[in-house]
Amino acid sequence: MSNIILIKIHPGSFEQGFSVTVEIGEAGRSPHHTLTGELPQAPALEPAYRQWIGCYRRWLQSDLLGRGSRIIVVDQVLNVSKIQDCRDAATAFEGQLLSWLDQPAVLRLQMQIHRVAKQPAQVVLQTDDLLLQRFPWELWSLLDDDDNKFDFAVSHTPKILVKPSFQAPVKILAVLGNSDQINAQADLQWLDKLPQAEVTLLKQPKRQIFNEALRDQSWGILFFAGHSSGDAGGQIGLNDTDALSFSELSRGLKQAVQNGLTLAILNSCDGMELAQQLGQAQLPYAVVMRELVPDDVAQLFLGYFLSALGKGEPLPRAMRTAREQLKEGVEHEFPCASWLPVLCQNAAAPELRWQPRGAGWVSVGSPRLPLRLRQH
Repeated sequence: MSNIILIKIHPGSFEQGFSVTVEIGEAGRSPHHTLTGELPQAPALEPAYRQWIGCYRRWLQSDLLGRGSRIIVVDQVLNVSKIQDCRDAATAFEGQLLSWLDQPAVLRLQMQIHRVAKQPAQVVLQTDDLLLQRFPWELWSLLDDDDNKFDFAVSHTPKILVKPSFQAPVKILAVLGNSDQINAQADLQWLDKLPQAEVTLLKQPKRQIFNEALRDQSWGILFFAGHSSGDAGGQIGLNDTDALSFSELSRGLKQAVQNGLTLAILNSCDGMELAQQLGQAQLPYAVVMRELVPDDVAQLFLGYFLSALGKGEPLPRAMRTAREQLKEGVEHEFPCASWLPVLCQNAAAPELRWQPRGAGWVSVGSPRLPLRLRQH
């Protein structure tokens, strides 16, 4: 049974602060400890975030070709002025964030968590505030530890969870959507290396084909690569002409969850709104990007993440491994790359661990099954 630390941030503001409830226990059971505390007022934090995100997006627009989603490098000679502005703003925002989390009230709560929590554990930050969800909480000293005691995910106020049903091999619906000026095709090589998976590929599908496939079959994982945005509550570009909003996707998605869909991987830009909507559909887990993501970063992240997952690391730990590899490998060229990917989950969801020698999510000792790629 995995250990979980559920940190509930209640409605508040940076001017007044936020009250916090922490529930500590084993996943799927009633908590054995409940703590209360607060995140104090921090009026300078939101402006620092807005300054950073503005500089980050301006840098992308000046050095990369933006299409409202994943973006591709068009000139390897980076704009030194813009990238330095981005780094400076990121440093200022990080300083404000860590100062906030280093206040006495937060440190007291952190000490209480360390005292009663079993380790290792997963920390789940539950809030419906999209701005708070966009913050790189992985920088918090509670999470950024050398001993790798805690992994991290964000959560919305949970809906009733549909109990996941696992099948062998795990069926993956891989959708390559509108990919103008990006190399979404490269993502397939990483899916191809995931053991115990059967992949069905839809390449720039029409709405009807996608909706029927999502609704009428049983999938374990939904994968999307292409252009997306947070506009209108979140939308994905299925092809060159169709952008599918969540309201158009919701019925098929809810049916897919009922049929066993457990994880969505949206390797595209600005996915927090989409993750919120996926949570409303009772999806147990979603992997998204907090902000615009360069195409190179999206490809590298997917490779790091699926490689760690395929080796048997639990889902939250595989996310941590991928973020650390991004930080070590590409942040000299792509500032804040490790801040982008985030795991969103229903706090009641069971821990997912890929069984590289078994049958996907199912912990059984079966030989590795060949991956079959079927194209529609």
